[in-house]
Amino acid sequence: MNAKSVESMRRRARRAAGILAVCYLVATGFACSTNVTEPSGATRIDYGMPARLGRQVAPGPSTPWRAPDLRGYTSVLKAAEPSSIDLQKRYDLVELIDLAQRLNPETRVAWEAARQAAIGVGLVESAYFPVLTLTALGGYQSEPFPAPKEVAPSGYFRVNVLQVFPTLHLRWLLLDFGRRGNALDAAQERLLAANLGFNRKHQEIVLRVQRAFFGLTGLRAKIAVAQSAVEAARAVRESAEAQLRQGLTTLPQVALARQQEAQPL
Repeated sequence: MNAKSVESMRRRARRAAGILAVCYLVATGFACSTNVTEPSGATRIDYGMPARLGRQVAPGPSTPWRAPDLRGYTSVLKAAEPSSIDLQKRYDLVELIDLAQRLNPETRVAWEAARQAAIGVGLVESAYFPVLTLTALGGYQSEPFPAPKEVAPSGYFRVNVLQVFPTLHLRWLLLDFGRRGNALDAAQERLLAANLGFNRKHQEIVLRVQRAFFGLTGLRAKIAVAQSAVEAARAVRESAEAQLRQGLTTLPQVALARQQEAQPL
């Protein structure tokens, strides 16, 4: 296999990965399928894409379409921006939710889907307005003609012609038997679905952040209680040993204090 064949294979693999990326970032509800034929004996190039994403194709006519799982794709995205998280700062719950909503790739995908749906509504509404077009065609022509010396000492005279043709077109569709109304209703429903999906994605991220935050808070409280219990058991054991040295207690009581200190929490 020569270098030209290897480079051709790499271009095909990169093209297939780019098509898959575009298909999964489209959140308006369209599915796509890509068939890439690799030459026999070719070495498969791994670009970090999950295998299940590479095998997913568009459903058949009788199969209901299901939205793709964006978490599998966003997991292979590399951070293109520097992290805005300060490791030396102690964040509260509100700040953590704000960071998660701003930095999570899923919220950006949902926001772009909602923005595209809003643009679609604007495009449909623009069909109700008239279209005014102004065009202008201009030209300049200079042509010499021979003439007698008695008329023109140079032996010719020149004719210059300058022409401009402006045109104004006005087009306004007044009756379309409900076609634009149906398109507008469909675009508004798509916008509503995109907005609901955007809100749901934010709610999911808020719930995940809250679970992690309160789980960490509860774990820290358990650690603090366990540390206090260990320190109390250590103080009891040291007191019992000091009393034993003074002859004020017995060895079994000291052994019991040591046992309580060694017991797991």
